[in-house]
Amino acid sequence: MTMRCLRFNEGKERAGAVVLRTMIRAAAISLGTVLISSMLAAPSPAQSSPNLPNGPNVRVIVTAVMRGASAPPALTSADVLVYQSHKRRPVVSWRPVRSDGGGTELAILIDDSSGPSFDNQIRDLKTFIESLPPAMQVAVVYAEHSDAAFLQNFTNNHALAAKALRLPLGRANEESSIYMAVSDLVKHLPKNNDLHEVLLVSDGIDLYRGVMDSEPGVNPDLNAALHDAARANVTVYTIFADAAGLYNRSLFLINNGQSCLSLLTLSTGGESFFQGLNTPVSFRPYLEQLAKLLSFQYILTFNAAPLEKTGMAPIRVTTERPRVQLMAPQNVYVPAA
Repeated sequence: MTMRCLRFNEGKERAGAVVLRTMIRAAAISLGTVLISSMLAAPSPAQSSPNLPNGPNVRVIVTAVMRGASAPPALTSADVLVYQSHKRRPVVSWRPVRSDGGGTELAILIDDSSGPSFDNQIRDLKTFIESLPPAMQVAVVYAEHSDAAFLQNFTNNHALAAKALRLPLGRANEESSIYMAVSDLVKHLPKNNDLHEVLLVSDGIDLYRGVMDSEPGVNPDLNAALHDAARANVTVYTIFADAAGLYNRSLFLINNGQSCLSLLTLSTGGESFFQGLNTPVSFRPYLEQLAKLLSFQYILTFNAAPLEKTGMAPIRVTTERPRVQLMAPQNVYVPAA
C-alpha cells in the first residue's frame, strides 16, 4: 500500500525516518488483514459491461494532483474511470468546484490537548483562513472531551473565523478520544448539499480504550470515524501536532497516532502532513499545499452497483491522463436498492 500521505522534510535524522518507514510497513500489513469494509483493498481495473445493473447515484469529492510541481490539467468526465468492487461503473456527472469556494464548507478541528507552544502555528492558521476563497464557509472547532466544540459556526466572514482561534489548553486527557470528536463533528455538519471537508490538527494518539487499541485497524473509535466520514461524504486532511505531557516521548504512541491519521486521510480522499515526530515549526508550507489541493477539486457523481442492503462499498477513481493522480475516498456509502 502506498502511503502517499506521509511527507517528511529533507534533512531529518535518519533514525526518525527509519522508525516511520518501519511503522508504515507494519501498519500496511496489519490493515491488510483486518476485516473491516472501510479498509478493503482498492480494486483492479476491469472493462465496463454494457449491461450494468442500475443502482443509486453516489457523489464524492475528487482531488486532482500532478506528479511534480505542475498544476494538473483540466479534466472532463471522459478522463475519469470509476471502479466499484473491481467492476467499472458509469460516470453520471463530473464538474469542478466553484473557484470562489461557493458550495464548500471547511471545518478546522484542533485537538485541545496539543502542546502549548502553538503560537506560530495559530498565526499560520489565521493567515490560511483569511486567504480562503471568498465564498467558502469555514468553521473553527476544538476537540474537547471527545466532543466537537464550535467556537465559530460556518461563515464566509473569514476575519471573524480567524479571531475565534485560540491556543489549545495543552492538557493530555486519556479519558477522551480524538476520533470520537471527529465523529461528533461529522454528525453536526449542516445537512445540505455543500461539500464538507475537515482539517484536523492533532497527534492522532487515542488512549481512550487503552494502549493496544490505539493502533490503526483495531481502534474502534477510528473505525467509527471512518464509517461516519464515508457516510457523510467528508474529506479529512490532517497536520500532525504533538500533545502536551509525556506522549511525545513515546515512539510507539507517536507511530500509532501518525498511522491512524494516515489511515483517516487515505480512506476519505484527503492528505496527511507530517514533519518527522514533532510539531512543525511552521504550518505554512502544509497549509499552502492544502490550499492548492482545495483549488483542484471536482464533484463526481457515479451510478453505484446496487447492494442487497445499505452499506459501504469499496471504490477506486482513476484517470489515464499521464502524470495525473486522483485522490478520492476508498469507500462510499451506498443505500440499498
